[in-house]
Amino acid sequence: MLLGSNDGENSVYIVDFGIARRYKNPQNGAHMAFLNGKPLVGTVRYASLNTHLGIGGLLRVLLSKYIQLFAKAQTRRDDIECLAYSLLDCLRDLPWGRIKGGSPKQFEERVREKKRSWTPERLCAGIPNAFKILLSHARQLKFDEEPDYDGLQKVFIDDVKRHGYSMSTPFDWSESGDTKGS
Repeated sequence: MLLGSNDGENSVYIVDFGIARRYKNPQNGAHMAFLNGKPLVGTVRYASLNTHLGIGGLLRVLLSKYIQLFAKAQTRRDDIECLAYSLLDCLRDLPWGRIKGGSPKQFEERVREKKRSWTPERLCAGIPNAFKILLSHARQLKFDEEPDYDGLQKVFIDDVKRHGYSMSTPFDWSESGDTKGS
C-alpha cells in the first residue's frame, strides 16, 4: 500500500514483496504458463478466488545449474484482488475475517466458500464505488490479462473528488485540523 505523493507526514509506504515473482520471462517476455490444481500460496484471508481454486501459473526459477519448478505463482489479477481485500479490510470487517478452527484445509475451504458467496456489490455496499470496481475488475481478468491500472487509478481519484476531498488533503493523523481539501 503506497499513499501520499510527497515525502513527509502525508506519505505512507507499506510494501510486502514476500511472495513476489516475475510474471513474465525476462528473456523472451512470455507470460508464465497457466497451471491448475495447486495449493494456495499466501494469506488465506486476502487470497484471490482463483488462488483458492488452485488456478495459477507455473513459475520457473533458475537455481544454480538447475531449473526448479514452483507451482501456484499468482498473476496480476490475483495481486489486484488481494489489494482489494486488504483495502476493504481497512474499511470494514471482511465476512470471512472471523472464521476460525478446524484443520488448515477446512479453514481454507470455509474462507473460500464465504468469499464465493459474497459478490463485489454486496461486499462493497455502503462504501465508495471505486472499491467495488477494483474488486469486480480483478475477478473479471483473464489469467494473463493486464489490469487497467490507469482506469482504476482514475476511478479512485474521481471518488476522492466526489466525496469533497482533494489529492492534497492531509491524512487524519496530520497536524492540520483541516480534513477537507480546498
